[in-house]
Amino acid sequence: MKADLKEQLQFPQEIAQTTLRPDIVIWSRNPKRVVLVELTVPWEERIEESHELKRSKYEDLAQSCKSNGWNTQVFPIEVGCRGFPSQSVWRMLGALGIKGAARKRTVHALGRTAERASSWLWMLRSTHEWQPRNPPLQIGSPTKDRKKNQASCSLVGGHRESSGKDQDDPRKPHRGN
Repeated sequence: MKADLKEQLQFPQEIAQTTLRPDIVIWSRNPKRVVLVELTVPWEERIEESHELKRSKYEDLAQSCKSNGWNTQVFPIEVGCRGFPSQSVWRMLGALGIKGAARKRTVHALGRTAERASSWLWMLRSTHEWQPRNPPLQIGSPTKDRKKNQASCSLVGGHRESSGKDQDDPRKPHRGN
């Protein structure tokens, strides 16, 4: 299994030649089986559109894997930026044999993590200098496929107090006083 967390991993060449880098690749040589997982954290209103974009992005790679004799499954999964896990998350975990309470806990943890990360990004949206944190928090990783103005972040800034001007913004998470 490979997960693109701390370094830019390459897709296993024994399976297929590609420059694409799914977030998670799980494979077994015997039987020849490969599972590709690509996570997206869109606005909840764009979950279906995001799913189709990622599905089509990895369609050719899946076909290439199949042509090379690999039983291939592709799971584009989405967790909304406000913490709503889509049905694709439930389907992927079920297909991987994660069932019952373990699947429910995993889905809820993914939702909480996505919401927390989105909240953190929102609070620091105006910060130009970020301070390191030990250990560094990894959010995303840069790829050729992402927009040029997006960057990965392995640094964390401190919490910023609200100036009050964005209190009515529905995207801002509510924090009690």
